[in-house]
Amino acid sequence: MAAACGEVGAGRVTVTHVVSHAGVSRRTFYEVFKDREECLMAALQEALRRGSERVLPAYQAQKTWRGAVRAGIEELLGFLDEDRTLSRLLIVDSLAAGPRVQTWRAKTIEKVGEAIVSDGRMPRTVGEPALGASSVVAGVLAALHTRLAAQPEAPVSPLAGELTAMVLLPYLGRGAAVREAQRKAPRRRAPAAVDQRDLLASSQLRLTYRTVRVLAAIAELEGSGRRGCGPSNRQIAEASGITDQGQVSKMLARLASSGLISNRHRDVTGRREPNAWTLTTAGTQVERAIANSSELRGEVASPRKPSQRPRGSALRGPSSGR
Repeated sequence: MAAACGEVGAGRVTVTHVVSHAGVSRRTFYEVFKDREECLMAALQEALRRGSERVLPAYQAQKTWRGAVRAGIEELLGFLDEDRTLSRLLIVDSLAAGPRVQTWRAKTIEKVGEAIVSDGRMPRTVGEPALGASSVVAGVLAALHTRLAAQPEAPVSPLAGELTAMVLLPYLGRGAAVREAQRKAPRRRAPAAVDQRDLLASSQLRLTYRTVRVLAAIAELEGSGRRGCGPSNRQIAEASGITDQGQVSKMLARLASSGLISNRHRDVTGRREPNAWTLTTAGTQVERAIANSSELRGEVASPRKPSQRPRGSALRGPSSGR
């Protein structure tokens, strides 16, 4: 959906565009989503979730409100630079969508504004701001929209100082805003080369052949569950080739406790609904580490017998009863 919106615009995108990008049939689409708008909302909510996973820890880790605003904006801009498809969907393409998306966008802006002014670290000696918090957030989005629309490929990270100043101005005054605007944008380093097995070891979970299959199944089935949520236990079992539902449930519980997956199911109807699993940021990194490692892919696709496994291997081949 995000790619299709970037190609034809959120106001003109159709189910045909989406299934063409996804490589699935219209029947498969309607098994997951009620209509085009529901799919678009799911894409926007997923983009917001991924961005929040980056921004919130950086924001909350700071001692001062001013530092928190700066860190949050820097992390947001880094996320937008790293995934330009989702960036355009959130900031640019969503403006051309229908009333439901506009209502969601307005409520999201309002929530962000409320979070900013309700932060206990915010100085209380400057009085009420000239602008409402929602207006400040909307101003930041407008600046981002201008950059992304005019220069689709240009990085937005250099805007960190300008946008931080925009947020601080009505609360801390012109002096603080000018100082932030004059600060140099942080140099975003390319991710350092990481040994794939070191990354797997950091998950604090011994990855077996079946565990890897489950992670791969969740990644493949992302958004295939009810109303665009993650896959259920049954869907994961079928995709990973594990027939014992008890084994699947225990494995999913271990992966969740290790922080690699999370259950997005919310029981709002008062009745029991299927689980809806999704990879966390850490889980995505581990799954990609496996997918990008030719050695590990070979072990998963054709696991060795115990006597053939290299000593210290991160993966174990399947064995009877486990």
